[in-house]
Amino acid sequence: MTKIVNKILDNAKVAYKESIIIDNGVIEDKLLSIIGDAKVLLIELEKDTNESEPKIKDESQIELD
Repeated sequence: MTKIVNKILDNAKVAYKESIIIDNGVIEDKLLSIIGDAKVLLIELEKDTNESEPKIKDESQIELD
């Protein structure tokens, strides 16, 4: 999923640069919104990935049987 969101983000950045060249403010605004939303989504995906990983900070937290 992260790979797809990164691809969307990259494509939106390229399209944003093109929108500046053609001087289309409406498209620029929409693409900035897409870029912002994609970045938020990446942060949320990263957070979800980190929360699903075991949380062992150091060896002292490992319980021995």
